[in-house]
Amino acid sequence: MEKRIPEGKVIITVAQTGAITQKSFNPNLPEQPEEIAESAYACYNEGAAICHIHARDRNGENTSDVAIFQDIHSRIRTKCNIIIQDSTGGGPNLSQQERINCLQAGPEMASLNMGSLMKKFEYEGAPLILAFVLGPMMEHNLRKSLIMSQGDFSLFFTRPLAAFFLIAALILLFSPLVPWMRKKREEIPKEEAS
Repeated sequence: MEKRIPEGKVIITVAQTGAITQKSFNPNLPEQPEEIAESAYACYNEGAAICHIHARDRNGENTSDVAIFQDIHSRIRTKCNIIIQDSTGGGPNLSQQERINCLQAGPEMASLNMGSLMKKFEYEGAPLILAFVLGPMMEHNLRKSLIMSQGDFSLFFTRPLAAFFLIAALILLFSPLVPWMRKKREEIPKEEAS
């Protein structure tokens, strides 16, 4: 039997804080962990399923402090079971490494905004950034999968969805080599002719 979302149902994601907004723009903006948790709970009671988190320090600046993310998660989880989605975009004041620190706090989901990275790095760097951001998440989930399957790697080949993603990952991993190999092939006849 095919599973579908019942007609008329939607999944609502809320992002109460954002990377650039400040209390000076709107005094009701939740910035501190207790404010973000209260806002997440209010949104949950209104039907939100996912809460997108941008953490702030005590001065209201974007932060990648894992302890602050953990505090926010803890406060939300004591109130409701909304899905917590941390932002790996962070804010303009954070480095790439700092932006993925939130993953150490253990969110159920994390966002990844590739549009700005592709523009900033003129696309060639995007696969590297993807690997940099997604690598720790993939490693964590691989460990969880192997624990659940008691170390049996056949899990990745016997399940159609897992096999699809494994093949897709391999294609993405080796696709940057195709233009390089073509270029090398074109250079070989030139070297032999000289």
